[in-house]
Amino acid sequence: MKGKKYNSPAKSNFLTLKVSRPLKITVLYVTVSIIWILTSDPLVSVLAQKGISLQALNSGKGIFFILLTGWLLFVTIKKQYVSLQELHESDQCLKQELENKIIIIQRSLAENKRLADVIDRINNIVIITNSEGLITWVNRAFEKFTGYSFEEARGKKPDFLHGTGSGMEELNNSQPWDNKDFFSMEALHYTKQGEEYWVKINVTSVYNSQSTVESFILVHDIITEQKIREEKIKEQNNILRKIAWANSHAIRKSVASILGLTYLIKESQSPYELAELNNLLEQSATDLDSAIRIIAKDINTGENDTPPNIMA
Repeated sequence: MKGKKYNSPAKSNFLTLKVSRPLKITVLYVTVSIIWILTSDPLVSVLAQKGISLQALNSGKGIFFILLTGWLLFVTIKKQYVSLQELHESDQCLKQELENKIIIIQRSLAENKRLADVIDRINNIVIITNSEGLITWVNRAFEKFTGYSFEEARGKKPDFLHGTGSGMEELNNSQPWDNKDFFSMEALHYTKQGEEYWVKINVTSVYNSQSTVESFILVHDIITEQKIREEKIKEQNNILRKIAWANSHAIRKSVASILGLTYLIKESQSPYELAELNNLLEQSATDLDSAIRIIAKDINTGENDTPPNIMA
């Protein structure tokens, strides 16, 4: 929109979401892994001297490591889920607010002049159509945001705003909109200048004294920022799934090899075997380092990449 920028009531909530969490997770995970590797062997040795089975200790050590890292991932994913819940609750509050506005509009429809003045002052885009879905009135927010004047929109169906694959087919194919009292949907729209934006459309039917549909009121809430934030959260969750996979495969494999080779080195007396075991230990450490670097690279890519074009 040119001029005054449209601000969604939930925008401040979306701006509080950060994308640096995956990097913190990686640092925490690597730190815990290193500490565990450095401290677990001495602990196993002490317990083994007390008569506890070395095999049982090594198995327990591995199981504990998996449980610990699994718990860390669970806590992180749970936090992401809470963020999604907060977004959902914010959306529900917005929906309730819009429904309240629509109820007020319905009760005041008979006072056309006063109704037009009230609607014309709110920030939400408001479109009123007749029973056939043809536009009969739009407010100033519609004209400012879309770039279309009332004269350009009058007599048309709201579908002239939508683009290919926008989701508006559902709205257009209803006859007329299935005579629902109220329903809402999301759609991709275009301004007169060709700029894309996402809206949540709340459609309310208005009945006359004969209980037949006389008109429809469409309230558009701009949710472009919300769509971008939701896509960010999806990207973060994909990164977390990659970390979980690396934990259960690449990293765990290298850690297990290092632990096994360390034990063999302690038990070996042959210089030749020791040299061979040290070479294998070095290779396992290199594999572990490579796995961690790959994870860090994926995290950095997820943080630095430009958000995907969700409007394509």
